[in-house]
Amino acid sequence: MSLKHGFPGSSPGCGAILNNRIDNKSINPFLYTKTKRLTPSFRIRKASDEDKEFLIQYINKNIRRKSKEDLEGNYRLISLLWESLEDYCLLRDKFYFSGKKIVRYIKEEDKIGYEFLSKALINRTNELIISWLNYIINI
Repeated sequence: MSLKHGFPGSSPGCGAILNNRIDNKSINPFLYTKTKRLTPSFRIRKASDEDKEFLIQYINKNIRRKSKEDLEGNYRLISLLWESLEDYCLLRDKFYFSGKKIVRYIKEEDKIGYEFLSKALINRTNELIISWLNYIINI
């Protein structure tokens, strides 16, 4: 059996995207129907004030947890650093596309934030991570 176009039953260019639009002539009809049905229901919503307050309290709680100077406290800080770009966006009503795009945005639009972020990522000391997290929650 020849697999000229990928896997059996697939059409050439299955799932092609042209000019930011789905090419419905070459996509699997089942997937096109599912995608078309789901896409209009997708909405980006801003976080509520309650969600933001909860996130700020959660970050503060984990910063305080670090004061026990144990492995779990250090793990929580590293975990918060990993999540911090999404938190940055959520607290500032920005949509998180990817780490690469938000780092570029911070570098171009938030010079002070970029200084905190770059020091935290490059050196990864608890003090620098906490400084970055405090910057995030002090909008």
